[in-house]
Amino acid sequence: MKNISALAFTFEIKSNGIANFNTKPPFDTLQWVQNNIISNKQNFIGGNFTALLNTLPIPLKSYYTISPENTINSCTAIGVSFLPSFEADPDNYPPGMFLVTLIIVWQTPIPLSECVEIGKITKGNWTGSENQFYGNRIIADILLVDFTR
Repeated sequence: MKNISALAFTFEIKSNGIANFNTKPPFDTLQWVQNNIISNKQNFIGGNFTALLNTLPIPLKSYYTISPENTINSCTAIGVSFLPSFEADPDNYPPGMFLVTLIIVWQTPIPLSECVEIGKITKGNWTGSENQFYGNRIIADILLVDFTR
C-alpha cells in the first residue's frame, strides 16, 4: 500500500507542475541574485525596499515574516522567494538544487500585528498589497539563505 501512495504523490506533483526537475529554467535566478543583489547589497542598504524590487528581472511570488524570540511583537525581517508559497519549501527539491530565498532585514522593526494582518489576506503570496506595505520600509541588511544539503 505504501508504494501506491508514493506513486500517487509523485504523479500529483508532476501533474501540478510543482516539481519538473528535468528541464533547465530559462533564467539562472541564483547567479543573478548573487551578482546583482548580494554582491551589491551596499547599494540597497539604507534605501527603501521598492528600489530593490524595481531591479528584479522576475517578480517575487511569496514571502514569510521573521520575528525572533528576542523581539516579541515585532517583525524584524521577511524572507522572499521567486516561487509561489506552496513551491517555496526546500524539502520539495532534490539535494544540490538551490532554492533562492532572500532575507530582507528591516532597519526599524514592524509591529507584528501589522505583518500578520496583511499575511492573513494574501496567505504568503506576494501581491501589490505587499509591495505597498513593505515597499517604503528601509533595508538594514540582505542575506541569501543557503538551503543546499
